[in-house]
Amino acid sequence: MKNFLIKLDKFFDSHTTLWFFICLVIILRIPNFFEPYWYGDEGIYLTVGQSIRGGEKLYTEIVDHKTPIIYYLATVPNQFYFRVLLLVWMVVSTALVYSLSRKFFKNKFLSWITLLLFVVFTTIPCFEGNIPNGELFVLGFVLAGLWLLSKTQYLAKLFFHQSQNEVKNFHPLIFLAGLFLGLGFLTKVPALTDFAAVLLIPWFIFSTSLLPVSQVSLKKIVDLIKNLVVSWLPLILGFFLIVGVSIAYFVIIGSGKDYLQFGLLYNLHYTQTWQLDLGSKLLNFAFSMMGKTLILAIILVASTLIKNLSTKLKFFLGWSALSIYAVLLSNRPYPHYFIQAVLPLSFLITNIVEDVIRGLKTRFYLKQAVWSLGSGIVLLSLGWSIFTTLNFKPYSTNKYYSNFYQLATGELTQENYYLTFNELMTDNYQLAKFLKQAQTKNLFIWGTNPMLYALSQTIPVGRFTVAFHIQDLGVYDETFQAVTDLKPKYIVVMNDAPAFEKLDYYLDELYLPNFSYKYMTLYKRIGTTTD
Repeated sequence: MKNFLIKLDKFFDSHTTLWFFICLVIILRIPNFFEPYWYGDEGIYLTVGQSIRGGEKLYTEIVDHKTPIIYYLATVPNQFYFRVLLLVWMVVSTALVYSLSRKFFKNKFLSWITLLLFVVFTTIPCFEGNIPNGELFVLGFVLAGLWLLSKTQYLAKLFFHQSQNEVKNFHPLIFLAGLFLGLGFLTKVPALTDFAAVLLIPWFIFSTSLLPVSQVSLKKIVDLIKNLVVSWLPLILGFFLIVGVSIAYFVIIGSGKDYLQFGLLYNLHYTQTWQLDLGSKLLNFAFSMMGKTLILAIILVASTLIKNLSTKLKFFLGWSALSIYAVLLSNRPYPHYFIQAVLPLSFLITNIVEDVIRGLKTRFYLKQAVWSLGSGIVLLSLGWSIFTTLNFKPYSTNKYYSNFYQLATGELTQENYYLTFNELMTDNYQLAKFLKQAQTKNLFIWGTNPMLYALSQTIPVGRFTVAFHIQDLGVYDETFQAVTDLKPKYIVVMNDAPAFEKLDYYLDELYLPNFSYKYMTLYKRIGTTTD
């Protein structure tokens, strides 16, 4: 026991930085556990999750348009456990960033820059780091994949300056890395760009080996291609294997067609539904799919051709560019979309600082430092211009923590604290309490209020959790049929809900207003007993 405690003490001493940042993550996330059920997407995840727990098949009997893992993660009992899961997930993610940053950057103080940027911007409410959104869970899978890759022969030699005998066999690890990257994709589709970013590594190895072209023989090119294909094919196989397993699973349970429609292909439709007019043909083109792809291609080609950039920096530049591209897939300025770019930009910024310091110390590296700084400024300026052009508005971090302080000190009541998040909270908590007392299992809400499903732990009538999905897909008849078949005891109609004439006639005929709240009305089916 004594030896164990001594080893444990030495471990803590040697990783003090990690424990400091883990403590920072935990402290900054304490207010997360006092939030109400206020956030729409989290409400949808929990609603779908509790429907899955109730026996409904994902995509066939309960629908949202993301890939499946986020919903299975949300099968936890309630919001509190979902937040606990997120906390544990981000603690592990922080540990993985710590491990990777110590390998990428020889100077341990520089690795702190990566950790600080990552922890702060994935935790504070600025980018909705307090919410269990898919982007945060994707980070964990991507980091696990990169950590496995860091153990491989190629990356150890290329990025970390380790000798070959210091690392384990390459192919099994890179296969496992592909599996984890596939799990990221199955959590949220834009993680596909993280997979593409990893494939930039063999590309930059190949392109760097061809410079200067005049000194490269055809045999060398062929041998290099063979070597890279054999070495990196396991990554691709691992990625597509796990995606294939997910398809097979949904086919087996009879939801294959629905999975294809809602889990995979609907995302292509989603990226095209946001109409953007920036008042300039040039800007409109730049934010079109063709324009964004063209700009991305220019950045990747430039990164490939600039010989004064290290392969490591090229990777971070390419990964950052791909992550910004992913953020812009739908051109929606939602704060949580930008979380995907935090990880690569944290590594990129630290790498630039490292190059600049080395350039200032050693004249031989000065030219590389200038190119590194210049390329970084160009990419970061592009990111900032996107922020401002899309009128991106981050959540207030100061307000978030000051409101929690007022709650903790008794300056704010719980009800008023809840209202600082969402004006529906008073109505939702009152109505949810009633529905739980009435032991309501199924509920139909016409409008957008998935938080009420999650809070009252009811299962939606029909496949859809919010009115805008029903509108977008034009499935009014299907939804109305589900209501008439199940005949729910209670129906909630939001005051700002869109028109639904069939439902209005149905309510007039078979339901009576049971109670009118400020933002919604509860209808009760005629002939049912009073609770």
